[in-house]
This record gives sequence, structure tokens and C-alpha cells, in this order.
Amino acid sequence: HHRVLAQSALSELRSNAPIAGPHPVNGVWTVPLCVMLEEQVPMTCQALEEAGKDEIAASLHEAVGSVLMLLDVDPESQTDSELLEGGELLEAAVHANGRGRMGGAASSVVLATWEQLKSPGGWTHRCWSDSYCFAQLISSLMSLLVGEVLALTSQETEDIETGTALATEAVQRADMVFVMAGTSWAEFATTLADRGLALKRRLVAKATELGDESRSWMIPSVLPVDLAPNIDSERRIPRAEFATVDWTGLIGAKQPYVISGALDSWPACKKWTDLRYFAENHGERLVPIEIGRTEVPESTADATMTISEFITHFLRPSNTNPTPLGPFTGTGVSENLKARVGYIAQHPMLDHIPAIAQDVGELVPGLTTDASSRNVWLGTSGTITALHYDAEDNFLCQVAGYKYLRLYSPTESDLLYPGAAARGRVNVSRVPVERVETHGEVFPLFPKAKYLEIVLGPGDMVFIPQGWWHYVRALTTSASVNYWFTV
Repeated sequence: HHRVLAQSALSELRSNAPIAGPHPVNGVWTVPLCVMLEEQVPMTCQALEEAGKDEIAASLHEAVGSVLMLLDVDPESQTDSELLEGGELLEAAVHANGRGRMGGAASSVVLATWEQLKSPGGWTHRCWSDSYCFAQLISSLMSLLVGEVLALTSQETEDIETGTALATEAVQRADMVFVMAGTSWAEFATTLADRGLALKRRLVAKATELGDESRSWMIPSVLPVDLAPNIDSERRIPRAEFATVDWTGLIGAKQPYVISGALDSWPACKKWTDLRYFAENHGERLVPIEIGRTEVPESTADATMTISEFITHFLRPSNTNPTPLGPFTGTGVSENLKARVGYIAQHPMLDHIPAIAQDVGELVPGLTTDASSRNVWLGTSGTITALHYDAEDNFLCQVAGYKYLRLYSPTESDLLYPGAAARGRVNVSRVPVERVETHGEVFPLFPKAKYLEIVLGPGDMVFIPQGWWHYVRALTTSASVNYWFTV
């Protein structure tokens, strides 16, 4: 079956007939590159041999010979056995993720020439720079060929992700040719880079068609029953509709309220639900990440990564496999890494990346004070914000996903064990709120404290008055924005 698919893919790759839609690899554009390799590489190999670099010359010759053998198979004129040989070669490259016999030879030339460049003598002869560029072009081309086969023949998410990575690699290798050798190689380097970008766009489009792939990008819009905590009706935070709220009275009364419909006009409520919005528009931006459950500070770590990396390694796994509260022993960061619990917590992303500030609307119509701070909270299920209070009033806006929120009045402070030593902050409780097994002996007064609670869903906004203690746990992947202000 794979052999038939490889033959079919090879026929399309090599055919000079028009192909519907954007097609990153076909015989028309590969011909000039193949002619250049066939004519010029032998002279470079000879120069390498004269310099005593027989091993590098042999690897370069092998890499060029392999790729020419593959691309020279013409389904219009070759016999079935020759076509089969080409198809098997292409299939072998696919199964090796582009780093099989052909990719290995080219990669070894890249490494050897790069080491020579970094040596005291550097590139003492043109054959060094030419060898580097030939090898990078071959590796770029092979990445495109293998990525194209995956795009044509596979419906597996893992294969599409591999193809996308190979397309990116093709672009970067072509770019390195231009960076190291300049305009003399621009024709081939630019062509490969453009084809790589086109292939990546096709693969991304195909990925959206795959059900599991698509779901992994989406923050849940429905809370799974097994993740929903039981909310006592007597403890439920009061709720009001946005259109009926007396804002002056609500803020002045210093009582918590959940407001429904407050975010209906926010573009973020639609855009942020699909993580592709962040990945495609802001994926290369670096952001700070808290790894682990922050309620256990000795078991957390700080990291900096791109938004795309955070989405890939944390948020998408969270979308397909939410992390329940479960047992937690606090044995170290490695445990949390396995659990894939990560948080962009209290980050001024609206100022860091101004483009996304346009996704949030007016906070409270008629509110005459400006927010002293506004922050984005974007994280996996299982993230926890420890029980604490703030020195200002707070509007917490739930843009996407679900969070469990618990509130304690300032009058309960004596029962909440303030002064978390690990943080050195008197406004943070030492109590792990939902770890009831720790309460009896270590925090005997805590169970006596009265509290309010709610599950916040997409579009909800909650007013948390100054001095009110609050504890937050993400039930699913979640995106929130909060505003601190003083009236």
C-alpha cells in the first residue's frame, strides 16, 4: 500500500502537466536545480579530493547522486521496474523522516564544512562554501520531497506535523544558503524557501480538516461533567445580567457578583477560543511560563518560550486530555512537567502584544476610573492560583474555558493562615484549599471559614472586591483577562 502511494506521489511530483492548486514540488521547477547540481558538484568534489578531503567529497557525491536518481525517474518514459525503484527510494526517505541515506550524507557535509568554517583557518578555498551550499540545498529539497509525500498520502496528525516541521526545515536551510553565500545563490535558495512556505500552508490547511487535530486547537466550550465541581447553592456567588447592573451600587457595596453577558462584544471571546489565532499571528513571541501548580511553590519552575511552543507542549495536550485535580505529592518540577501544567500568569500581554488588545472591549460602561493594571492569564487545565487577596478591586473576565473560583470575606482572615512563607507575602494563605487531607492537623481552623464559590464559563465576568480572598483553579484550558482598579 505504501509503495503504491509512493509511486502515485512520485508521478505527481515529476509530472510536467498542470497540477490543480498550489504544489510545492514538481518536475518543472526542480529541473534547473538538478542541472546545476549535476554540472557543478563534480568540480567541487574534485577540489575537495585535491585538498585531501576525500570523505567529505564522497558524502557530497553520494547525496547528489541519490537526489538526482530520485528526481530523474520520469513516469512517462521509464519502465515499471525503474518507477518502482524510485517509488521505493522515496518511500524509504519518508519512513526516515527525510534523514535517511540521502539526508544523512548531505547533513554530514553541512556539519563538516561548518566545523571547518569555525576552525582557525576557516574556509580557505571556495570548495568549502560551495560544498556547504550544495549540501544545504539538497537537504532543503529532500525535506520538501518528503513533506510533500506526507501531505499527499497521509491522514495521520503525526505525519502532518512531521511534514510541517520538514517544510520549516526546508525554508531555514535555504535561508542559510542565502545568509552564508549571498546573492550568487539567491535563485535556488529563494525558490526552495518559497516552496517550503507554500508546503507549510498546505499542511496547515490539511491539519484543520482532521477532526482530532482541529479539536486539539480549540479551548473547550462545554465543561465535561466529570470535571465539574459540585457547587453548593447556598454558597453560590450571586449573578446578574450585564444590561441590568447598577455599576455604581455594585462597586460601592463591595460585594462579589458574577455578571453574565459582559463580554458579548469582545472579539476575544471568539478569536481566543481557537489557539491557531495565537499560533499563526503571534506564535514567535516569547512569553514567561509558570510550570506546575503554583499552589505548591516548591514544585514550580519558571520558563520562557514562544507562544507556539507553549501551545504545542501544554495547551493542545490540555485540550484533548484535561488534567483533573488528582493526587499531588509535591515531589518536584518533573512531576508537573509530566502533567503538562503550565500558565502564562498575570502577564501584561495586552501591552506586550498590542495587537491582541484590540480583541477586548470596554470593561464597564461609564466607569470613570482607569485600570491600574490589566493582565492575561492563559494556561492549561490544572493551574492553580493560591488563596490570596489584592489591594485593589478586581474584575476577572473569563474569555474562554472554565475555572473554579472560591471567595472568602476579609472577615474570615483569621481562619485562613495568611503569610505564605515560601512567597514572603502576607496577602497569601498557606492553605492548599482543596487538599482537604491537610486541613485537620496542619490548618485546623480553615474548615470553619465561610466562603462563596462559582464555576466561571466563557463570557462571565466576576467582581472581586478589594481585600476579598480568592482561590482559582482551571478546570479546562482557560483564557482570562483581569483588571485592577481603585474607585
